[in-house]
Amino acid sequence: MSALEGQPNGINSDETRIEVNQRALVDKILARYPEEFTVFRELLQNADDARATSVEIHFRTENPSEGSAGANGKAGEVLPDLKNTHVRTWIVRNNGDPFDEKGWARLTKIADGNPDEGKIGAFGVGFYSVFSVTDEPTVTSGVGKKTIFYKGDQLWVKHQRNTGENDPWTTIEMKLRKPAPCPKPFDLTRFLTSSMTFMVNMNVATVYFDDKVLSVVRKDRSPAKQLPVPPHFVTSTPLRNMKITGVEVTAQRIQAEFMQWIYSAGTSKPHASRALLDSDSTNPTKSNSFWDTPKPPKKTRTLTLPPPTPTTGNISYCATYSVYSATADVTPSEEMLDGLRSATLKDLPSSLKYDMVHFSKDEYDKRAEEDKSNPGTGSIFRGPQGLCPELHGEYAARVFIGHSTSQTTGIGGHMASRFIPTVERGAIDLANGEVAKWNEELLYVGGFLARLVYERELEKVRVAWPMNKGVAQRTGPEVELPFAEGLYTMKCFTFRGSTPDAKVASHLMDAFFSCSDSDDFPIISNAGVRPTKDVRIPHSDFIDFMRELPVLPSELYITPTDSQSGKISMIPHLPPHYQVGSYKFRDVLAELGLRIFQPEEMTPCIKWWVATFQRTLEDDEDRLMRARERFAVQARTRLPRDSSGKVLRLDSIRLFVDTRGTGSFISPDDPLPENTIPLYFTNQLTPDAIRTALGWKEMTAVDWIRYLVDPDLPPAHNIRTNHGWAEHVLTALTSLRGGIRVWSSLSTEDRDEIKKLMEVVPCIPTNKGIQLPDNAFFPAADVFKDLPTVRLPPLNEEYGKMLEELGVRKFLDLRELFDRAAKTTGWTNYDMLRYLVTVPSLEEDMDLIRDADVFACETQLRHTISDLYEPQATFRALQLPVLDWPSQNFTPAEEKLLSELGLRKYPPLEEIISLASSTDPVVRDAALNYFFEKQDEHYDHYEPADFADKAFIPALSREGTSCVGTPEEVFTDAAWTIMGFHKVHETVDKKKAQKLKIQKRPLASSVIALLEKSPPKDKNTAREWFDFLAKNGGFTSEDLQKVSTIPIVPVEDAVLHTDPSASDTPPIRLLPPEQCFLSSAEKPKDHFYSRLFTFIDFGKHANEFLKICGAKAHPACVDIAYTLLKDPRRFLEVAGEEEYRKELYQVALQRSALPDDVEERMRDSPLFLGYRRRSQNTPEPEVETSSPEPTLECDLKRADEIVIADDLESHRLFGDRVFSAPQDDRLEEFYAHMGSKPLSASVDQTVKPHNPCPDSEMSEDLRNLILKRIRLFLYGNKSSLKPDHPFVGLDAGVKFSVRTCEGLEITKTLKVEEKSYASPVDASVGVKELPKENRTELWLIDNGRGSKPDMYDIATALCRVVLEKPKAHDALLLMTMLDTDIDTLKRRGYDVDRIEKEHEKAVAAALAEKKAKEEADNAGDDRARQSRSMMLLWFFRPFTYRIPMRRTGRSSRAVTVANLDSSIDEVMKMCSGEGQDMPVLRNREHSAGGKKKRDVDYCTQRKMTNIKECPCSPVRGVKVFQPENSQSTPPIASMERFVSVVIRLAEKVFNLPLDAFHVFYAPSDPSLMGFNRNHGAIYLNLAHYEKEHDEYVQSGQRTVALIAWYFIIAHEVAHNKLDYHDEKHELLFSALSQKYLLNLLPLLKL
Repeated sequence: MSALEGQPNGINSDETRIEVNQRALVDKILARYPEEFTVFRELLQNADDARATSVEIHFRTENPSEGSAGANGKAGEVLPDLKNTHVRTWIVRNNGDPFDEKGWARLTKIADGNPDEGKIGAFGVGFYSVFSVTDEPTVTSGVGKKTIFYKGDQLWVKHQRNTGENDPWTTIEMKLRKPAPCPKPFDLTRFLTSSMTFMVNMNVATVYFDDKVLSVVRKDRSPAKQLPVPPHFVTSTPLRNMKITGVEVTAQRIQAEFMQWIYSAGTSKPHASRALLDSDSTNPTKSNSFWDTPKPPKKTRTLTLPPPTPTTGNISYCATYSVYSATADVTPSEEMLDGLRSATLKDLPSSLKYDMVHFSKDEYDKRAEEDKSNPGTGSIFRGPQGLCPELHGEYAARVFIGHSTSQTTGIGGHMASRFIPTVERGAIDLANGEVAKWNEELLYVGGFLARLVYERELEKVRVAWPMNKGVAQRTGPEVELPFAEGLYTMKCFTFRGSTPDAKVASHLMDAFFSCSDSDDFPIISNAGVRPTKDVRIPHSDFIDFMRELPVLPSELYITPTDSQSGKISMIPHLPPHYQVGSYKFRDVLAELGLRIFQPEEMTPCIKWWVATFQRTLEDDEDRLMRARERFAVQARTRLPRDSSGKVLRLDSIRLFVDTRGTGSFISPDDPLPENTIPLYFTNQLTPDAIRTALGWKEMTAVDWIRYLVDPDLPPAHNIRTNHGWAEHVLTALTSLRGGIRVWSSLSTEDRDEIKKLMEVVPCIPTNKGIQLPDNAFFPAADVFKDLPTVRLPPLNEEYGKMLEELGVRKFLDLRELFDRAAKTTGWTNYDMLRYLVTVPSLEEDMDLIRDADVFACETQLRHTISDLYEPQATFRALQLPVLDWPSQNFTPAEEKLLSELGLRKYPPLEEIISLASSTDPVVRDAALNYFFEKQDEHYDHYEPADFADKAFIPALSREGTSCVGTPEEVFTDAAWTIMGFHKVHETVDKKKAQKLKIQKRPLASSVIALLEKSPPKDKNTAREWFDFLAKNGGFTSEDLQKVSTIPIVPVEDAVLHTDPSASDTPPIRLLPPEQCFLSSAEKPKDHFYSRLFTFIDFGKHANEFLKICGAKAHPACVDIAYTLLKDPRRFLEVAGEEEYRKELYQVALQRSALPDDVEERMRDSPLFLGYRRRSQNTPEPEVETSSPEPTLECDLKRADEIVIADDLESHRLFGDRVFSAPQDDRLEEFYAHMGSKPLSASVDQTVKPHNPCPDSEMSEDLRNLILKRIRLFLYGNKSSLKPDHPFVGLDAGVKFSVRTCEGLEITKTLKVEEKSYASPVDASVGVKELPKENRTELWLIDNGRGSKPDMYDIATALCRVVLEKPKAHDALLLMTMLDTDIDTLKRRGYDVDRIEKEHEKAVAAALAEKKAKEEADNAGDDRARQSRSMMLLWFFRPFTYRIPMRRTGRSSRAVTVANLDSSIDEVMKMCSGEGQDMPVLRNREHSAGGKKKRDVDYCTQRKMTNIKECPCSPVRGVKVFQPENSQSTPPIASMERFVSVVIRLAEKVFNLPLDAFHVFYAPSDPSLMGFNRNHGAIYLNLAHYEKEHDEYVQSGQRTVALIAWYFIIAHEVAHNKLDYHDEKHELLFSALSQKYLLNLLPLLKL
């Protein structure tokens, strides 16, 4: 035993040398370089550090002369295909200084950076980026030549002498590991345009393909111009390590010239060009997309366009921009100097420059226009790592450290300076001590420079802003250009988040706003460039009357809606001292004092004042009263619609018109007393508000009449002389007010006062002029047309009452009436009846009138009243005898009288419908109109079904022609004409349609019948129909299921389109939606799916309809399965072996979604990939394999014809005899499910020991060692253990023994297809399993020399016995555990003592479980009692056997025994709901580290992907979810019972809010109990309840379910604080269970 646990490998020395795997080191360094063109970035920077002015990049093929068209090609010659022509070598050359001895020395040393403070390189790893493409770079410079190469895992250098004479160029040659197409030249050229921007020396970069110049990038710049630094700028950085001494600007120009040929290779820039966001070159606010909500960037994909013709032509683009440079003296502290020397091995420069690029709006718009004109590639200056950043797009401005990093600036300009980057130079180091301080000081310089550029650009806008008489113009075409320039400048300097480090933008923004001592910060306003203190935030309360103060334009003002849509503006980020202010009361007073308001301005001003007064009334009443007085004194306005120029002062007003009270009778144009405010100004205000805020009183009717009886009023409003005005006044006094006439609402005193004012004034308009009241008569009295009568307005009885009170006479004597009637022939029915209804004693003469035939019809024939119809146009059109009457309406009294006399009111329903269906349009229209008018009164028993055969409903056909139809043919929604139905005629309005009970749309069954009978015949019709049905379908799920199977989708059948004489249009065939798939950008059109599945695209809305009808966004698992079953070999031929395997993998992942019949068919189908090692006699395989093993063949087989290679040694021996499944865990599991057997099941192993040795101490020691170490090993491999391995159970050690012998004979025999193949195995260790004796023996060969046994062989043999599918690393891990002493294992993180204790606990728990089960069995089959007694042990069992590895996570340290109570309170408070605004909840991926067990099968969110809320949700306040793609509907009955259990536990036991609990239904995985999302939302599986507990609840044994779910909920609540299933979680879970157990007991007694 001591020998086995000694020092490993016999090493006793205290010191050993650390070996460095240089290949792995370089690979890890390269893995941190984040972006494309890293090699060129580093080599170009090295060239610039070497003062090179020119660089050349060469891509050379294997045979450059073959297929070459000469330098840059000739017309008509064929150029190579850049996408597919493979390059063998990359060469980068520069004309800089050749390597000196120090340079050569640094080249061959990793991490030996350049100590020159004037150079960018700092870490000494940049050159090694070449190893990302080559394993053997060669560098030639001056007289030297070195080749760096790998020998094993170490780098070596081969030293040579350069044989080239006087070669001024330094050359780096990189022979690629594997020939491949060159990088996309267009993208490389774009990269070069930005890379050269901040280079000190580099001016020209040329890219070659063999001998052809693909592109040339040139840089030139104008002389620098010094800029004055305003005195209010703070030139010292916060830590005073730098001081800005000057700023200059230079115009720089980049020209990119390239062959059209490079377009053929395409680009990686997304196709949807962001240039559209900047399409308006003069005013960005006019862009259609200016207010769009920002969308997540689309996944980048390579675009390839057809090459332009000719491809040999050259294209040149030029970009000009300004480079602003700030010079700063560096005076670091000693602490910073030491820290930076340590980090960079360099001294700091005494001064440095900070550069910033700024594009003018004109240049920016040019780039946008280039994007539009080149939709496939975009501008050469925009895109990934492009020169011109996008303000709204994904290609933002970056920080340059020589070359571009991945760090963005957060504003619209690139920045460059001597930042110290992270090692991979992808970002700025803001995390490490003095380096972070240095970079933060530099960022202050950047913010300073940005502020200076910002103010300089806005000053240009201020100077250019048009003025009119010294006042800035606010509208007009002259304003548009400077306004757009100003907006552009503010957008450029509006800080957005920077990535990957958000602190960069934060530091820049802090410096931007803090680098000036001035209180003025310029911004753009509607009146030009103004300081923020002079600008106001626009507000709807002030916009209509405050015209002088500048306000923020809408493009800069952020509303709550704008915030939600993602609109960005500088304004919300302004610091407090630069904030744009809101309007103040003093602003309003100032503007009132400046000018006389127009009426349309004073109205909103008064409205604002009233609202403000009411809002602040309770603050300080005295102050408000003083303010009201100041407001009234200052406020002056013109009268509305008054040309006299008269000024109205508010302090002269005493009365107002209450249009909803005492002044409701006043019209807007009525004259008012001088002290009354015109209604124009107050008609939108409440009386209480006017009284309170302005101190005015309501004008009364008495006030108005007193004013109107003045004889000196103008003629237009003189009641004595103007007939129309007098009538208007009387009508106003009887108008309605709140349902009551004004006259009736007046008090008796007011009415008496008005009568007194009017009785002596001629004020009653009659047919014989204006009369005094007692000289006028009512019209009813003038039967014979000779009296001065008043005109009574219809529907206004109050008018007559008022006239009567004023003294107008109403009746003639009845005897006189009859006497005059006998002598007069000019009277009419109307005259007589009008008078008769007013006679009080008419009842005495009713019989005489009823029997008299004195009433004329319209043909002037005399009839009794009972023979006539009411005088209505419908009856006239129907040629019915109607009473001769001057109108169609009667007064109630007339109607009553005529009714008593027997006047007919309406025809019966059957007659009116019959007339409405007449062929005579006049009769038809008249009848139908009458029906509409009287339906509620007389025809409310109308039912359309009673007249189904009557075509009487006016309608329009799809062509727009008028027609009539039956109730089953006509609908109100015109859209349905698209499918052949009629629309109700436009003359039938909504109310009439309701009377006719016309439906809005046909029933879904009618639409489905139409689709079955007459589906769309072409794509246009289908698009039109589907788009319509997407918005108006109204189908139920059953309807949609039926539609999904109807062939309604027309698709072009290219297979049938083979006749060359036929038209160019392929024939159409119809498919049901469930067989179609929606096209998308996820997969290119040439993806193999397009040849296996039918993809369609009918537009957004039509696609949505097809989607709910069964069309899918992409082939689902079951679709792939059906296609595989249909023709697996064609699928393989189209997809290729690699993609075929990937599709099988996807099917395996989603196997649970496959219908049972599909699984059965798949089991019997040869569609599974099988691999077999090819022997020499095996013919070439039918299927070409992508495997790197040339002797491996592939074929399609049934699953039961394929084995799973679970035994690597057996597979090595018999791999040429059997087809095996792909070596992937998921696929192997799938193959096994479909019928594949493990290879080990077909292989028998026999172990025959020769000459067994007696048991020895070494054997026993080894056995004990194995038993101890195997427990450590088993902790991390529980999911892959064999269920019956010899180390499981209470008697784990008894089943296993170790023995030795002098020799071992091990033979493995494969039995397949009734044949056997035997092969001996050479091994010194073997395991002999004796199932009958329930024992396992480990046999070792004893060589008699006492040497230590080979632990690897022992570990390998044991893994085959213990693990279902052992891996190579399993044996290595077990070997390490066997070969390492206990102390070393503890130092490596294995808590051996805890493991042993846990083992003892597990054994004790198993004994307790066994005993409890035996007692329960003895007690009988009482399921409820058994469940209660076993529940606690059953639930704790899964949590008791975990590897107690050392934890580093926050949550594991957060819970201790000492703080259990506070931890419980914390997790209970964290319980809350989620998903209120999310239709689909997306799953998060847990990140598990080391050997931590993040999830277990019964409690894991990983098992649930995306879930959506069910239609039945919520149930009793609990939300219910299901998997997003699930078609299973949660069972209502069991769900109700489950929710009842959850509610009892939530409210009565845990006292938790109900919205913290959610139910989901996952019938495919009932073992999943639940999970916890976002540390607070608890999800419980209905399927688990349904399987385990619903039977108990239905039988009345709710106790079982309550106990089980009590512990499940406590378990999930503990996850609020702790993610891992470790000892801390177990501690908190146990404490929770104990605390609330007493609350559970009362429920168990119910």
